[in-house]
Amino acid sequence: MTRPQLVAPVGIRLLVLDVDDTMAPHGGLPSPEVVRALRELHADGVEIMVATGRPAYATRALAPQAVLALDPAVGIALEEPGQGYRVNRERAGRRRRWRAGLCRRGTARGDTDVMSDYQITEIGPLDSWRDHVGGFLPTSTREGRRVVDHELTMQYVGMTANALAPGEQAGYWHRHAKVEELYVFLEGRGQMGLDDDVVEVGPGTVVRVGQGVWRTWRALPDSPGELRWLCIRAGGYELPHLPDDSERGPDRPMPW
Repeated sequence: MTRPQLVAPVGIRLLVLDVDDTMAPHGGLPSPEVVRALRELHADGVEIMVATGRPAYATRALAPQAVLALDPAVGIALEEPGQGYRVNRERAGRRRRWRAGLCRRGTARGDTDVMSDYQITEIGPLDSWRDHVGGFLPTSTREGRRVVDHELTMQYVGMTANALAPGEQAGYWHRHAKVEELYVFLEGRGQMGLDDDVVEVGPGTVVRVGQGVWRTWRALPDSPGELRWLCIRAGGYELPHLPDDSERGPDRPMPW
């Protein structure tokens, strides 16, 4: 039975999903297969909602617009407590257990709350990065990208984890008016186009790209493996969920 046949005849218009050990592994994120299935259901007119006991910040990456790469105008409804959260990670053999606890401690006067503000997420070993699916818009969502700052309540710094197969390329140029980016390459061999220059990149290469510089990248066809890197972005101001200063150059030819 095809997917539309499963949904349409019974009139399903809303799917509410538990998260841990249902939509995703406990403490983790949905697999690319689950993400694709949810996008197909959404394309058929089925609204997607999540119901979870995870704290608000840990649910951001599971909100419909994050999972489905919808326009942020769709909105997100999360109840934000006034206190900070503390996430502790405990390991017992090969099993990991995540625990979220409220951290609130008053001073001797009792008029000030001191909160522990840290979070932990796992992005997996390098050889699993190709399985990530992420992006800022539906048109830029792809395999091999994970927008880590959508999973954590990061204000001033953003980061993506990326992987391209040998011969694969970004396929577009872009530049930022306010954001500065740092590309930290970890594995594989590739190239970056930076305005009129092409530079070689590989393990240990760190490229800082300033405002107004056009940039694009690719993994070399003869790269010994996937090109894997972190892209860290910051701008000295609170970063929006969706970059609002980015501009693409659709008519700009690839440099190689």
